[in-house]
Amino acid sequence: GSLSALEITGKKLSANIALTEFKIEKTNLKIQGLNSEINTKDNFISNDLESIALGLRQMNEFELNTLTETLLSKEDLTSIWNDINGMIEVHDEIRGKIISLKEIKGELEDTRGDTIDAKDELTRLKNELADEKKIVEQNKLEKNKLLKQTKTNASGTWYYSLDSSVLLFGDYEAKARSILPGDISFYSDSISFRV
Repeated sequence: GSLSALEITGKKLSANIALTEFKIEKTNLKIQGLNSEINTKDNFISNDLESIALGLRQMNEFELNTLTETLLSKEDLTSIWNDINGMIEVHDEIRGKIISLKEIKGELEDTRGDTIDAKDELTRLKNELADEKKIVEQNKLEKNKLLKQTKTNASGTWYYSLDSSVLLFGDYEAKARSILPGDISFYSDSISFRV
């Protein structure tokens, strides 16, 4: 009865621990993936910042030239304006991309934080389940030990031999009751004994 219930409970706890360990591993893989995505976004941001810096240097060089130098270096004024507009458009496009990447990176970092929190919760749950399993195993051992110590007489009455060697010499009284799954008996009448 109660031993098989303890065995079933132990098996359920083992299964729950295995499932929780699987969830933790799955969460770890998700965290690794998020870390990789964050690093990729960081690399894109760095590359785009370098592109903006290059564009700014080119614009600065363009602005340092005198109007006469600029006019002499190009065939016509339209070409100059096209170069200037092209640099501005590239600069604005890269700046927009950096802002977008920073937003995505922030979202990924938030998701990573939430995922780490979930992993910590799963780890806590796994530890709780392991503690429960230890308690069930200890109860099972105690019940087995008690069953080995408990005897029946020819009429089927159960009795437990009390080790009185730990008691001091004197008079004592004891009561007994049985505990079964879903049923606890009343205490018996007092029995007096002397050590």
